[in-house]
Amino acid sequence: MAKKAHCANSKQVCWTAFYIVTWIMLLLGSLIYHIAIAKLVPELTDLPANLKEGFYGVFKFNNLETQTAVVKAESAAALIKCDVTASLYIDQCMSIPDPSPQDRTSITHGEKDKIDAAFTTALTPIMNVCRDKYFGTPDLQNTADSLEYMLENIEAVNASGAPCIGTSVFYCNIYGSAKMVMDIVPETTAAIDAFIESDMVKSYNEYAGNLKLLHALPWITLGPAALFFFFFWKTAGTCVCCKGGGVMSCLCFIFPFAFFWLLFFVINTILVAVGIVVKHGQDRIELPMLQGKPTLEEFIAHVQATYPEFWALVFEDMVASLDFMNNAFLIYEVFAIVILFYGLCMCACNPYKDDEGKVITM
Repeated sequence: MAKKAHCANSKQVCWTAFYIVTWIMLLLGSLIYHIAIAKLVPELTDLPANLKEGFYGVFKFNNLETQTAVVKAESAAALIKCDVTASLYIDQCMSIPDPSPQDRTSITHGEKDKIDAAFTTALTPIMNVCRDKYFGTPDLQNTADSLEYMLENIEAVNASGAPCIGTSVFYCNIYGSAKMVMDIVPETTAAIDAFIESDMVKSYNEYAGNLKLLHALPWITLGPAALFFFFFWKTAGTCVCCKGGGVMSCLCFIFPFAFFWLLFFVINTILVAVGIVVKHGQDRIELPMLQGKPTLEEFIAHVQATYPEFWALVFEDMVASLDFMNNAFLIYEVFAIVILFYGLCMCACNPYKDDEGKVITM
């Protein structure tokens, strides 16, 4: 029995070569697709943990209580040098008794250096986040106010033998602010956790589980479609409406191909559309959990410019994986469109049949 020819002439060679290109597109798209899912799922799954590490590690909120305790202890130690017990005057720093003698001075370099170190290590980054135009929600304003007041008094202190009558008031204010910050640590922590456990973060985390199911999408839709089209191509198939076409070719190959192709194309087009909207419609996506409800575009630009370490830890790899995933969807979309037009043109042009509609054989 003669074999059907697919490279009997230059025209067939071109058609066959192009068909091989579509398979290369399919295999390349499938490889990128599965790699993209494998990269994106962990990023979405780890988003809450990365946010927690970002806020508590990069932004130093895990050191808020310990470093504030250092400020509180060192300011109390500085006051002792002027015979002032901080806890007795925390609510009335302007009523501290005059030192005896009145010109008494104190040297508090050691205490102030440790307080400065506490701010450098953790409290200044925390204060900046609490005052941030997007992260600085109302629940963080008490912390920001206390830290700012604390810092103002620290900058006013002269640690080089200054009169106690002045330094005691400053250190008393520092002590009182430190105590206030320590008292509202649970409130501050709750505000930070509200970012980490927001509905949007939970949604991304839930999507991670659903994304795993996408591994099966090409196998149950595109795979069968490509297989039915291959058999159609292999038999030098022609649509029933074309010269030499047969009903069985349509029933056995074209109709099943069309069903699986359409199923895949609809799902993949939706995914492509979502990706395009997220990537190019960032100026219309609001983030309601943040102060001022910035758009996604505004928030991304702000974090990248202001907090590059936080961006790198929390968002950089996730955004890159989302882009990679969208590219995989686009490759599949192009393949689906190309194979459809290839099939239509093959039916119209009959490259594997002669002018009488008979299959060219080898």
